[in-house]
Amino acid sequence: MAGVTLPFSWKNSPMYIKLLDWVPQTFFRSLGVACSLYIDDHLNGELFSSEGLWSRSLSQRTPAYSYQSAEVEMYIVCTVLVNLGYFLDIPKCALASVTRIQHVGMIVEFKAQAFRIPEDKIKIDPLREQILLPQSTASLKSLQRLMGEMYFLLDGLSGGKILHFYISEMAMAIAKASKGGEVNLSPVLREEIVFWRFLDGWDKVIR
Repeated sequence: MAGVTLPFSWKNSPMYIKLLDWVPQTFFRSLGVACSLYIDDHLNGELFSSEGLWSRSLSQRTPAYSYQSAEVEMYIVCTVLVNLGYFLDIPKCALASVTRIQHVGMIVEFKAQAFRIPEDKIKIDPLREQILLPQSTASLKSLQRLMGEMYFLLDGLSGGKILHFYISEMAMAIAKASKGGEVNLSPVLREEIVFWRFLDGWDKVIR
């Protein structure tokens, strides 16, 4: 599997991005173009169709064929969107077909059909261990930063909605703290923060 990323915007008015982007997306998918959209960032995969050359199954697609398929898909998407009045943000574009790309904060593994959390997002141990120093309190700002990082990881990890239960103590402690104050590190809160040490050795993909 291969794909490209194409950040677009609208020449005339940003409001059209919100109102009309679903129209070309629906059209692309009707042609067999694998695509997703986040605000104005398009992520496109290989071209599939129900008949003709591009109807081959995954098991019949060689790497060379997959790259060619993604390049045809890119031509279709660029042609349609540019004619509709969009323009390419060239510095952000990945126009060459790839099997691994970072998109909207996550690494997309096309071949494995999976996502991977970037290493810089997993390495939160300095902040976490600073909070876990032998002390009875931690700054509210530090705990808010840590919980913000946890929310990002929870959205990426498999079963994220379930894992939200594992930051419940942080959320309650922050809600009780005074603005700019200190948060009491209760044994239960400390245990919840220690739990996240499992990320230090995380190297798995997410399907």
